[in-house]
Amino acid sequence: MHAANYPPSSAARFLNCHGSVDVVKLYPEEASVHSDKGDESHDILESSVVFGTPPYGSDPDIIEGVQLALDWIKERRRKYGPECRVYAEQRYDIIETGEFGTADITLVSPQVLHIADYKNGYVPVDIEGNEQLLMYLLGAIAKYGERPHYVITVIQ
Repeated sequence: MHAANYPPSSAARFLNCHGSVDVVKLYPEEASVHSDKGDESHDILESSVVFGTPPYGSDPDIIEGVQLALDWIKERRRKYGPECRVYAEQRYDIIETGEFGTADITLVSPQVLHIADYKNGYVPVDIEGNEQLLMYLLGAIAKYGERPHYVITVIQ
């Protein structure tokens, strides 16, 4: 289930074109092979993080991508120390928009709040000023409190 009008995943669009919120409602949201693959890879990543299991599935590209993400998470967790907690598919209420969003990976330590978005597609995503991740970060700060350092990352 996605947020109705201002989902963080569409932040780049609606922050730059406020009228797009009404226009998008005129078009049905259609699934594609790419969106199905993205859903599957996110499900596998979540299961692996939550249950501490190796990624399992029939698509070797998905498994390889998820394993790379798990290796990245392990390294960050080690860097942030033993008090670091990792959360997968964490839902955040975004007070500023009245909506919610679900961050793929959140790392929380006493010093750092780190939000990561996992992308398994073939189109590189720009991280600089990434509106989606900044909105997730707003929700994470509201949930976990302020930290001395904030980091956003796209795992791709």
